Parts: sequence; C-alpha cells; structure tokens
Amino acid sequence: MEPAAIEVSPIMQDALEALPDGFMICEADGKPIVANSVSRRRFPTFYAALDCGLDFKGAIAVSVAAAWPGASREQIEQVTAGLTSKFQTGEPYETPTEDGCIVRVSFRSMPHGRKAATSVDITELRAKEKELRRAHEAAVESENLALAASTAKSAFLANMSHEIRTPLNGILGMAQVLAMGPLAPEQSEQVSTILDSGRHLLALLTDILDISKIEAGKLTVTPIETDIIDLLERVGQLWAPKAQEAGLQFHVCVDAALPPVLNFDAGRVRQCLGNLISNAIKFTARGHVVVYASSVRQSSGDHLVKIRVADTGAGINEETLQRLFRPFTQADDTTARTYGGTGLGLSITRKLAELMGGTTTATSQPGCGSEFVLTFLGGEAATKRSSDEREGSDPGHCPSAERGSILMVGAPRRSPKD
Repeated sequence: MEPAAIEVSPIMQDALEALPDGFMICEADGKPIVANSVSRRRFPTFYAALDCGLDFKGAIAVSVAAAWPGASREQIEQVTAGLTSKFQTGEPYETPTEDGCIVRVSFRSMPHGRKAATSVDITELRAKEKELRRAHEAAVESENLALAASTAKSAFLANMSHEIRTPLNGILGMAQVLAMGPLAPEQSEQVSTILDSGRHLLALLTDILDISKIEAGKLTVTPIETDIIDLLERVGQLWAPKAQEAGLQFHVCVDAALPPVLNFDAGRVRQCLGNLISNAIKFTARGHVVVYASSVRQSSGDHLVKIRVADTGAGINEETLQRLFRPFTQADDTTARTYGGTGLGLSITRKLAELMGGTTTATSQPGCGSEFVLTFLGGEAATKRSSDEREGSDPGHCPSAERGSILMVGAPRRSPKD
C-alpha cells in the first residue's frame, strides 16, 4: 500500500532535495507523506516495509533488524518499542542507519497531528567526540599526550569550521529566502523546521570552536564602556518569554549601588549569562529563575561584578558539581539524551569569566534548586551617571533578592499552554 502523499511545489522539492540531511513529514500514525531522497537512502527498509503494507511499528521493527544485524528478537522488540515511544512523544534520539551513518532524529509537531522529522548525520561528530574524550583522559596522565591531543583537536576544528559553517550558512540563507516568499501555512512550517535545525547545529559548532580558541589561548576579551543596567535589562527581556513558555516566574534584579556604567566585554558577559539562564530555564520544571547583579569596589578602583542565577530546579549532587565545569561534561547520560547539547556551555562560561578577571561557581543540593555565580572585573568608566538618571525606567521591588535591590525585568508565571 502506497503511503499518502501531498503535492509539493517544485521550489520546495528542490529545497528538500538540496538538504544534506534527511527530511520527512508524516501523518499522526507515522505514515510518511513527504520524504526527500536522503531520508529514503538512510532508511530504505523502513519505506519498503510501508510500501508492502506494514504499519509504522512493523516497519520500524524491520528497519531495526536491518540496521542491527545479529540482534536478538528480544533486542529488536525492545528497540522498536523505544523508537515508537519517542516518535509519539517527539523526543529526539540517535540511531544507526543502513548506509553506515549515525543520525540524530528530531521531531517538530505540525497541524492535524502531523510531524516533521529530520535526520542529521552526526557520524563524524560522535567519532571525534570519542577521540577527544580519550585524549582528555590520557592528558591527565601525560602532559605530552595532552599537547598532542590539543594539536589534533585544533586541526580538526579548523577544518570543520570551513567544512560545516560554509554549507550550513548557505542552507540557512536559502531557507530564509524561502521563508520570505509566498508560502502556504504548511510550507512555512516546513521551512521553519529547516531553519530551527540549522541554527541548532550552528550553535553547537560555535560552542566547539569557542572552547578550542580558549584552550589555544587565541580568544581575547575587549572591555568597552557599557551601560550594564541596560545590558541586564535587555538580557532579561530576551529570556523572559522563554521562561514564561516553560511556566516559570522570571526576574532580573540589580543592587541599587551597582554602577550603571563600567568597562567590560559586553558581548562575552551576555554570552555567559545566556548559558547560565538557558540552563536554569531548561532544568527547572516549576517555580522561578531569578538573576541578581551586584558589585564590590576593589582597592584598584575596579568593580568586581557578581551576577547570581538562582533557580528552583531539581538540584545537583556534590559529585556532579565537582566535574560540572569540565569540557564535554553533563550531569549524566540521561541529561544528554533528554536535553541534548555538547556539555561545553559551562566550561566556556567559566573560562570566559577567568579571562575577564573573575570566575563561575555553582552551589546546589538535590531537590533544592541551584545557584550559579558569574563574577568579572568592570573597570571604572569615564562617564559618571547615577542609577536614577535612567530615562523611562520604572523600577519595582525585586522578590527573592537582597534588600535594596531594583526589579529590572519581571515575568510572572504563565502556563505553558497559555
């Protein structure tokens, strides 16, 4: 029985076929209605089984048997049940394909119960991650091996920067051009899926390149005179909607004594805060996320700025805290499977903070939430201005923060369904 099909415009078909990744749109029961040639090449047995009349679960079982030669019947049934469940919940997963690749399959919900699925080839990335992990373990025992591993990693990342960024930016550019054209709602959703997947890959690549530059000593910070109050307010306005979507309260507060203008690298501070706030929202199921900024004047005349990001999440045990800031480290394997990511964000944040004369620390207890603290040095600014000179500001009282603090951004809790 042939799967149901829909008519796709020539320009959309060309765009789908130009993708380096597999792309499929399927009905709620899993029957594909649109699939590009990459997807069919990676999972030929799955599509052939559907053509022969098998349902989605049956086709998955046949495909699993083809991808895992020698697997027992019990193993095939177990994997099939897991993949079927992930399809229903929309949870991403990684799987080998019949053409010898390892792909990450992600889903995006569409109208009428349909789903858009992408399969991104991560074979080389996973292989390189294993190499880097082995190199890191060997580096603890041997300084010479650490130097060799760093050299090999830098060479790999330099090559990957060109090989991945250039075509990925091309894909994103063409997808943005398509998005600006006259598209039907369903086509617009498909293009949005392409853009989301591409941006996710670009963010992962940027993290890997940043950690490489830091370790090679090639990353510098550029302090400039910056309105830190305005920066914190803008960061808060950026993340408040995401917190509300997750059903969380979100507040950004500043100490009334914090100098409005200081000399520091605004871009790197914004990057560090983005990593910490993103993690807080991601790992907090209910409650709130509060950002609180203060500073202490040093004998040198600089100000040690301290920004706390506190949440009411599940918390972290002491053993995990000890290794949390190491590269390629996450709380556990379940975290990597559930939330994705490279495990580089916190490592990058601490190293950037150290470059700016501070550090990043964390305190937490299981069941009691977590608090991450970013510190950095802000130089005295030539421009002198007091906090009450801000135009249009309407500060309020900040909940869950020290006395004398000012509320810059406040987002009440909103149900994720609102």
